[in-house]
Amino acid sequence: MKILLLSHAFPPLSVIASHRAYGWARAWAAAGHEVHVLTPAKSAMDGPLDLDLPTDGLQLHIIPAWWARPPAPASGAATASGLARWALLKRKTRRLRDRLGPLGDIRLLLVPGLVRAGRRLAASGGLDVIVSSYGPASNVIAGSILARETGIPWVVDYQDLWSENYLRPRGAIWRRASLAAERRIVRRAAMLVTLSQGLAARIERSLGRAATVAYFGYLEDEDDPPADAAAAGPEPALLYAGRLYEGHQAVARFFGCLAKVLKRRADISEMLRLDFYGPDQAPLRRMVQAAGAAPLTRLAGLIAHRDVLAAERRAAALLFFDWTDPSAPGVMTGKLFEYLRSGQPIVFIGAGFETEASALARRSGAALVLQTDREIEQLLERWPRDLTACRPDAAFIAELSCRRQAATVLAEIERQLGKTA
Repeated sequence: MKILLLSHAFPPLSVIASHRAYGWARAWAAAGHEVHVLTPAKSAMDGPLDLDLPTDGLQLHIIPAWWARPPAPASGAATASGLARWALLKRKTRRLRDRLGPLGDIRLLLVPGLVRAGRRLAASGGLDVIVSSYGPASNVIAGSILARETGIPWVVDYQDLWSENYLRPRGAIWRRASLAAERRIVRRAAMLVTLSQGLAARIERSLGRAATVAYFGYLEDEDDPPADAAAAGPEPALLYAGRLYEGHQAVARFFGCLAKVLKRRADISEMLRLDFYGPDQAPLRRMVQAAGAAPLTRLAGLIAHRDVLAAERRAAALLFFDWTDPSAPGVMTGKLFEYLRSGQPIVFIGAGFETEASALARRSGAALVLQTDREIEQLLERWPRDLTACRPDAAFIAELSCRRQAATVLAEIERQLGKTA
């Protein structure tokens, strides 16, 4: 098949969403399909640009954007400074942008360029299917226009919800308006895909459409080689990598339990070290100080993606925080799958109730799922003895790779749309 994939998140943009789109594209190309990737030029506005992965076998079409000036060559400090400035601007304007929904997203200006490039590819002949990755909305809007103009079957991959966004819910009026627009735009889609059963159920309630479930997946070493693990850091630690959502994840619960343990056993700092890698660590710093955990905690900030992978493989265990909102079923971040790839035990801090993410973590055998404060405190007091209880199911975890999940999606596209290789 000749496949056109529209995705804003794509290497070198180092965000977890890039992994799924890139993993699918590489898997489809490896299976013998002709894969064209339509993606905008990236800049510090988008995020870190260090996801340097091989793109042989893919045909990339980069859409220019007037704000996407390339970072200064060989200038890590300038890049970090640019990232910090954009992060600050995003924080200061987040409330306004959330209220405006897609209308507050500058990436809507990319739609004309995406459509023009898509038209050229369609006119060249032979396109069998168009796949749009949501978000942002620009990919979906452009895909809808191309589907209407060309009649080529169109598939939407919901990596997140649009109108019913769990992370930043909108007011009732904006939500209804957004949902009406979303229904109109995706009505042309021949097939919807999403990454959990919970999100699929929410999509069906919102849009009246069934969605095929394909887990987020993880990249394999042949596509995403880690750095030399020996250079990753000192002695093994309990490690967290990625962005934290303070009001939505069980991170405060973990630090509350740690504070209690430190009051009972000050010597725990001799056995346990916490490493945190990721952006915007100010909220985390406050929680560390409040728990009295500064002596055993290292806040390392952002480091290169390849070095994060290496650090994960050196860690004694990896720390995962589940989503805490029971009204938001199916939230299952890509970080869980990256952790499963590492082969290390996962300390899964639950919200106190079973979720789709906790069920998958239990099924993998690689995680200690801790749903009560007492379970969390016991793990810390006995650190690291309880880690030996993890028994990873290698066959099950292998099925969760982006490559395997991409094969499942393509088989369903062929079944539903009557497309064959």
